[in-house]
Amino acid sequence: MKFIGQYIQSFIARFRSDVYLEDIDTGTIASGGNLGLDSNNKIVKAAETSGDLTSIVAGTGLSGTSLTGPAPTLNVNASQTQITSVGTLSGLTVDATTTNFQSNVSGPIVSIVNYGNNTTGGTLQFALDKGAAGADNDIPGGIRWTSDNDAQSQTNFGEIYIQVTESADGHEKSTMYLKVAEYDGTVTSGLTIKGTEKNGIIDVDIASGGQSTTTIASDNIIVGSLPTSDPSVAGKLWSNSGVVTVSAG
Repeated sequence: MKFIGQYIQSFIARFRSDVYLEDIDTGTIASGGNLGLDSNNKIVKAAETSGDLTSIVAGTGLSGTSLTGPAPTLNVNASQTQITSVGTLSGLTVDATTTNFQSNVSGPIVSIVNYGNNTTGGTLQFALDKGAAGADNDIPGGIRWTSDNDAQSQTNFGEIYIQVTESADGHEKSTMYLKVAEYDGTVTSGLTIKGTEKNGIIDVDIASGGQSTTTIASDNIIVGSLPTSDPSVAGKLWSNSGVVTVSAG
């Protein structure tokens, strides 16, 4: 009997084979501790470790905020100087007023490459989406070149842009300006390409001011008619060594 009692006691105290639990009710685990096994495989209750996070160790460009909450926030810092490359991106949206590409050596170079077997390369597109009706004199975008003058003052030395001159639906037209700095640093248009009121007709203005000189270093063909007014008023057509062909339009 003593042997049987010891066997029963040992059997209750220690399961010597796999244990299967069936028909276990669902419920909520009581707070304040966690169940586990000690080194002797005895089921024990461990005290719950409490406390708030004080920091998050992350890689370059990452930081954590709201660390006292149950779900800390991991942030990507906006300004990073240590990132030297990124993987392939299927799309990228940059919502910023100013985006700088900087280098302290020659460059930087912004390259737009289409490496597929295509007939059309990349496009640098400027868009003005006002969320409202367009209007005359809107400027969809442009390119500007600035550099230091000898007083080390950043100066606008040239720009190209498009301006809407007619925004009416079905009658849209625009003007392209190519401007460079003249004399006092004022940028003035040296080439103006203008849409007109006639379909398929584009007007072009070259140079600026009566004292400007336009040099064409090639043979030229002029399709159309020369001004019938006095050449001293309308201007002169010069040909030093090239051939100028005039045909009636």
